[in-house]
Amino acid sequence: MEAAIRQLLDWYPWLAWPLGLGPVFIVGIAGLWAFWTFGTTYRIQVHKPFFERQLECIVEVSKLTAALATPVHLLEDSSTTWHKTAGRFWTLYYGVLRLVTDEGLERAVDRFAKRLSTFSPGEDPTELQELSLSVALAGRRLVLSAWRPGLNPLRVGEGT
Repeated sequence: MEAAIRQLLDWYPWLAWPLGLGPVFIVGIAGLWAFWTFGTTYRIQVHKPFFERQLECIVEVSKLTAALATPVHLLEDSSTTWHKTAGRFWTLYYGVLRLVTDEGLERAVDRFAKRLSTFSPGEDPTELQELSLSVALAGRRLVLSAWRPGLNPLRVGEGT
């Protein structure tokens, strides 16, 4: 085998340089791969607590808006439940929700809050239901953009 390599190098002396650097290229590529893998893993681990809290808040605000948009007669202990849910919504709205939302979700929640502020539990909840769906879809878009989990975007009207 060595003789064949020497004969090849005698015929093509310019091959000596790339063949001699082969191990250096391999080590360099392995180093770049390790650096990239570490960087990606580190970035995910550093942001994981924020992403988890963000997802918790998105799910909770979506549940709250859905509950508030549910006709009151369908809720157990209707008046008390609805008012407690509204109180929890306003607590999230004026607090932690602003830390973890983007502009799209913020606009959707603001529209819901504006309508909720003039809503009374006996009214027709159709408008709140539409606004609640907007909140859920905006939350889904935020998760898609921030987490990149590979979910396909929903088109309004599909599957309903």
